[in-house]
Amino acid sequence: GKNTNVTIYNSTTVVGDIKIGKNTWIGPFCSLDGYGGLEIGSNCSISLGTQILTHDSVKWALSGGIEEYEYANTKIGNNCFLGSYCVVVKGISIGDRCLVGAGAIVTKSFGDNSIIAGVPAKKIGEVLVSEDGKIEYKYFKDLN
Repeated sequence: GKNTNVTIYNSTTVVGDIKIGKNTWIGPFCSLDGYGGLEIGSNCSISLGTQILTHDSVKWALSGGIEEYEYANTKIGNNCFLGSYCVVVKGISIGDRCLVGAGAIVTKSFGDNSIIAGVPAKKIGEVLVSEDGKIEYKYFKDLN
């Protein structure tokens, strides 16, 4: 196929069914779990140590192996930045042009242009794009 200009460091673990858009950079020591189906858009920057999951063994472990592993598709939109050591759990959808702060644990889905941070992650602001394509951040005044 054509050159899609995707960078994935050799310290990153890549398993299962994963689709990655063009010009996306995936840093060192990440974990990309595609067993439940993973899509990552174009022009994304996935920082050091990020984990993106599409399955878990929680009920399997808690039930002593009686229950099955659970799988769910996970999707990261185009033009997203995921900060170092963030975790995106199975079945989550993150929209286009989102910023996920370092160390965030993303346990629910977020729409386009969201600034997402914290444990568990919350929407703390929005990404604004000017007519000339420049980016600004609008943070919500009261985060409580």
